[in-house]
Amino acid sequence: MNSTIEGRLRNFKCRMCGNCCRPRGDVRLTAEDVDRLATYLSMDVKDFTARYTRLTDDRRGLTLVERQTGECGFLCEDNTCFVHEAKPEQCRSFPVGWRYPGFEIDCAAMKGDAADEV
Repeated sequence: MNSTIEGRLRNFKCRMCGNCCRPRGDVRLTAEDVDRLATYLSMDVKDFTARYTRLTDDRRGLTLVERQTGECGFLCEDNTCFVHEAKPEQCRSFPVGWRYPGFEIDCAAMKGDAADEV
């Protein structure tokens, strides 16, 4: 990874652009994520799992169901996350702990001087 990207990651401050919620790909859920999301949505874990998750392609866990367009089902029209306070660990750790190839192109906070604001 180049030094510019590393520097921006050190000073990362989310700009709430929602672009990290749009690429196709699994948002892998831990048991704690499922419990937290179900509680946040006032749902039984079984009901939450049936409605909002699917088995990952490798059959090793659960992932959030995406819209047909590939974006997260919890992404709102104003780019906010409907479950922000309870969002999965994978989402919480973006982009320092988890990221996808090309994230630095999509992420508004990684572009230009905006990432350097603290």
